[in-house]
Amino acid sequence: MVPFKPAAVVRLLPLAVVALLLHLKPSMCFDFQWHTGRATHYGGEGDPWSIHNGHCAYGYLDPNVGTGWDICAPSDQNWDYDASTASCGVCYEIACQGMDFNDFYGNFLDRKSVCYDQDSSVVVMVSDICPCYYPSNQYSNKRWCCGDMQHFDVSVFAFQKLADVKWGVIGIKYRRVPCDHQPYKKAYLPSGATPAKDSQSPPWNWDSSKDKRWALWSKSQSWNFGGDSSSKSDSQLTSSVTVTYEQPQQQSTSVGQQSTVTNAYYGGFMQGWTDSGSWSISKWGRDASWGFDGQQAYCVTLSGYGGAKFNAWSGVFSSKRTLEFYARQNNGGTPDISVKLASPSGTCKSISLQPRRFDDNKGGWTRFQIPLKAFDWRQSGDGDGGAFSGCSDSINDWSADTLFFVNNWGGNQDLCLDQVKIF
Repeated sequence: MVPFKPAAVVRLLPLAVVALLLHLKPSMCFDFQWHTGRATHYGGEGDPWSIHNGHCAYGYLDPNVGTGWDICAPSDQNWDYDASTASCGVCYEIACQGMDFNDFYGNFLDRKSVCYDQDSSVVVMVSDICPCYYPSNQYSNKRWCCGDMQHFDVSVFAFQKLADVKWGVIGIKYRRVPCDHQPYKKAYLPSGATPAKDSQSPPWNWDSSKDKRWALWSKSQSWNFGGDSSSKSDSQLTSSVTVTYEQPQQQSTSVGQQSTVTNAYYGGFMQGWTDSGSWSISKWGRDASWGFDGQQAYCVTLSGYGGAKFNAWSGVFSSKRTLEFYARQNNGGTPDISVKLASPSGTCKSISLQPRRFDDNKGGWTRFQIPLKAFDWRQSGDGDGGAFSGCSDSINDWSADTLFFVNNWGGNQDLCLDQVKIF
């Protein structure tokens, strides 16, 4: 039995808008990098929230069209939610991830051991939304869909392939993908598990060709936008949300070629990164935490000598050369913050932001690029420009796995970070 009422999803949309949504072209730009979030479930026999009455107004969903009954309702507070299209027709690949997390009210949930298989995944299409503000079900919607964590309400038919529905909510990793994306390891309902049933029968004289998602999905299982686009520019037909990551130019050095970008925080923590272990911090609300180009930033108030601790995995800095991030100015000046790397066996050299030259300034946000060699106790200044090779005789490039942002003085200080990456 689900131990709580799932968040309500919005059901109604004017018919005039439906026709427009059927011709909207989801963004064709996909980052293919995993993000961390959580998922509840809805739909199925006995649930008042039907998968066939979603905000996107597709109506009855045929199990054999597109992603079938594997659909979802993202929170309207998610970092990549597109308010202009309600993200209708966008697809995500979702996999269960064993983890602990809290709900919006701070209740602790242990879901470390509930996943069937963390390597298997399912592709879901957006057919509904989970709004933060929904008066008729406000407690539950606020519990899950108000931006404390990236959240999806997924159909019970998708959820049951990832974990037992009795858990109600699970940790996930997710990424935006083309709707014809084939997972490396597709999730299926485990043998012996009782499949969920749908309480809604197909309309009279139904056949799959009447599924409105055919306007987005062709019989060859690739995007078919249809319609007469001659009167509209491509930009008018494209969703306003795009996610791109610029790859740095390759550099030839004695150490080897520069590796690709690893994003730590981009609208939320990327897969494998957390801020557990941070101390003396108070996180800001979502409405006060916008990044310089519209996505969610990481904003906290640090008490005296408090610090934000970004944890990753062993080897995350190996072969990389540069740490880049944006920091919001405090009263027109650079925050009095020190940055350092660390491993379980010790810390690297600490770098203070205020004396450093910044690379550019945009809307009150300053972009910093710090060579990873600058954290090496054995190097002077910013180092020799090579790839990170550790920072002492006891801390090599493979053991460093943590990034710190620490308040340098005893009073409270605000810290907002955006687009934290290493490359």
